[in-house]
Amino acid sequence: MIYIKTDENNFVESINFKPFDSEHGLGKTEADLLIEGFLVESIPEPDQIEGQSAKMFYTEADGFTFQYEDIPPTPEELQAENNNAMAEYLVDLDFRICSIELGL
Repeated sequence: MIYIKTDENNFVESINFKPFDSEHGLGKTEADLLIEGFLVESIPEPDQIEGQSAKMFYTEADGFTFQYEDIPPTPEELQAENNNAMAEYLVDLDFRICSIELGL
């Protein structure tokens, strides 16, 4: 059995794959665990969608569901976008200056 605990919005906030293990378990009885969470047989894998992360939710009625959210760009990605925008701006500026100099 796998123990999961959800918050008030049914978001899975913790998972223990060995809740009854003497070393890695939670030191509680099945009845105690069921007061605060759920015991499930397995946990599904979310779809792997590029640029998105999955948030896992669980209810007894619906089982597991996933919500997918965009992953915010890293500082390096933002810098690369800024560099590309600046390069495009400089090319456009150079073209305009050349057009003025040539009287076009």
